Amino acid sequence: MAADWKMPLHLQLYELLKEKIEAHTFAPGSMIPSERELSTQYELNRMTVRGALRLLVEEGYLRTIHGKGTFVSGPKFMRDLEEMKGFSQALREKGIKPSDRLVYREVLPAGTFIASRLGVSPADQVVRLVRLRSGNGTPIAIEEAFVPSGLIPELMDLDLHVISLYEAFELHGIHPERAVQTLSMVQVSGGEAKLLKLADGDSVFRFEAQSFDSQDRCIEFVRSLTRPNTCSFRAELIRSQP
Repeated sequence: MAADWKMPLHLQLYELLKEKIEAHTFAPGSMIPSERELSTQYELNRMTVRGALRLLVEEGYLRTIHGKGTFVSGPKFMRDLEEMKGFSQALREKGIKPSDRLVYREVLPAGTFIASRLGVSPADQVVRLVRLRSGNGTPIAIEEAFVPSGLIPELMDLDLHVISLYEAFELHGIHPERAVQTLSMVQVSGGEAKLLKLADGDSVFRFEAQSFDSQDRCIEFVRSLTRPNTCSFRAELIRSQP
């Protein structure tokens, strides 16, 4: 491996391996060479190799499975926080095939917290949808959506594999115009970790959004847990005028 004295060796190896991953020299889902093999191939010590691999894991390019090895993660897609579009549409635009698994669907009273997000009474009925969202067969996010009951009368019977929630809104003359969104990091465990094929204690993105229509009516509140190795988020900042 040719030395670049301006860059530490572990960063040089990180860049080289990242290029191989992005060029699909190491294909998604494939196991990369072991630390020992990389150390021998590039004439580097194991600590240097470990540092490069750790960075690639932290950035979602690689995933380590205890007792099995280190594998190339599936395709990662960028979600633009400035654009209002459904999950499926965002994936298709990146050339990723979306799929959903409906985990739960029910009608229930909004309760205090959801009512505050939707702008309804705590006693008002809402439809709760819990879905596992995947891309190219890889779990990406657990999404929990709350929609005021009656907004889409047939929502409890709607086949969400045929029509998306956003398409259903449009069919009922409901046009999402703006959203208020928050993003944080949390740890998952139990059933949520199992659905996302993660270990207890792994970190994920927690995304929350309130969507409003042209009448400034809140039509949906969504909260999701997203695997960080499958998705990144983008937002453009504009300098405010004094």
